[in-house]
Amino acid sequence: MRGRKSSYAERLEMAQRALTTATDAEVGEELGWSQWTVRKWRRAFVANGTAALVSQMGAPQVGSLGRFPAVVRTTIDRMRRQNPGWGPKTILSELHKDPLCADLRLPSRASIAAYIKAYHTPRRHQRHTELAQPRPVRSTQPHEEWELDAQGALRLPGLGSVCVINIVDTLSRVIAVSLAVGPTRAPQTADYQLACRLAFTEFGLPQRITLDHDTCFIESTAPSPFPRRFHLWLVALGIAARFIERPPPQEHSQIERTHLTMMQQALLGDLPPTWNALNRHLDARRIFYNEDYPSAALGNRAPLQAYPQARHSGRFYAPHREADLLDLQRVANYLVPHTWYRPVSGSGQVWIHDARYNVGRQWTNHTLTIRFDAETWTFCFYAEDSALVAQLPAQNLTTAYLMGDVADWADLPAYQLHLPLSAATTREALIFTAVSGTT
Repeated sequence: MRGRKSSYAERLEMAQRALTTATDAEVGEELGWSQWTVRKWRRAFVANGTAALVSQMGAPQVGSLGRFPAVVRTTIDRMRRQNPGWGPKTILSELHKDPLCADLRLPSRASIAAYIKAYHTPRRHQRHTELAQPRPVRSTQPHEEWELDAQGALRLPGLGSVCVINIVDTLSRVIAVSLAVGPTRAPQTADYQLACRLAFTEFGLPQRITLDHDTCFIESTAPSPFPRRFHLWLVALGIAARFIERPPPQEHSQIERTHLTMMQQALLGDLPPTWNALNRHLDARRIFYNEDYPSAALGNRAPLQAYPQARHSGRFYAPHREADLLDLQRVANYLVPHTWYRPVSGSGQVWIHDARYNVGRQWTNHTLTIRFDAETWTFCFYAEDSALVAQLPAQNLTTAYLMGDVADWADLPAYQLHLPLSAATTREALIFTAVSGTT
């Protein structure tokens, strides 16, 4: 242990465990410290409470209750340890009655609350894992990699809050789609799928798509994120998803320029008053940019003039055949190497993305390890000691779930708009309009 310095959390754990029936040597062996280190911090804790566990470098520490007598802090520590349910109001009332503190200056209820939060609120350690993704590589052929992003919401007369989703090929600079959705401040998963379907229909499937950390794409706040529906949909189509690791312009510089280009080309001046007219206008300006607009970066040629092979990736896609193109085995192969960690709720349930699994109330307040079994198509839940707790059928890993609101009409021989018109119906109409020969 020579040369190794303990943190405040480690010292507090040493001291609190040493106050149980365990000996200093037993605690030290369990936590990886010498019995002398455990003894030192146990004695310091007993004498002066948690304040004695803080490294004193330079001027004295004056954190929560640092300016109050040490006996006040040790008394609060004792009360809280013996009565975990006591809040700051109860503790302050008990301090006034305690003979050791009755004649001393006492902290306010708010100060006691801050002290309890800082030193007595357990922080559950959450293990971190990352989603597998391809390494960043420079494209050598058109449609190896697309960048996808939504421009910040714009307020347009008569339409309200509008978001424009753009997709651009990183090598050829071909804009695969420019789609206005709304009224909304942030596109939903169905909107992003619609944008991709329109791009796939015209240009075919790319090899990979790069995404930011929007909540439609990734559980950005989860220590061990599970893939979102949009992510799994891409995987099932044979498209790798890569999440950018650095903010623009270090990454996603092309899509940021595309936002500016489409703003200048289509979203300034007098605009069409309806959603359909606005999207037709956006599409016309996108085609002009791809076929006629000279780009200095491409030798003053338009993207499709510089890269005529960018007219199609060579990987077939048609919206009415999407169910046949989705391969759930790709999803299984992607999930198998991953591990997730989830806390069990008071009702004995665990959430994986937007699906709920009942593992039993006896596991409340435990954190379970979760893995996917491709042979049985189940999630396996393991306790801290690696014992199997439950093995439950995987939910929401079906073709219909991945396809979203187009699954119910994909296999129909004919299609008729549903009335009254809704956001889902509008998306369907845009998809079928994009298919050659559809009226």
